[in-house]
Amino acid sequence: MKRNWNFHDLKAKGITDHEELISGHKTLSAKQVYIRKTMIVKGTR
Repeated sequence: MKRNWNFHDLKAKGITDHEELISGHKTLSAKQVYIRKTMIVKGTR
C-alpha cells in the first residue's frame, strides 16, 4: 500500500492546525514553509 503523504506533511498539518502556529522556527518566513491554510484575521470592530 503506497501512502500519498510524507512526514513533512504531518508536521505542516500540526503547525497549521495549532492556534499560535508554533513550529520551533523564530522567523515568520521559516514558519511559512509549514503553514498550508489561509490565515483568518479577526476584524477590529
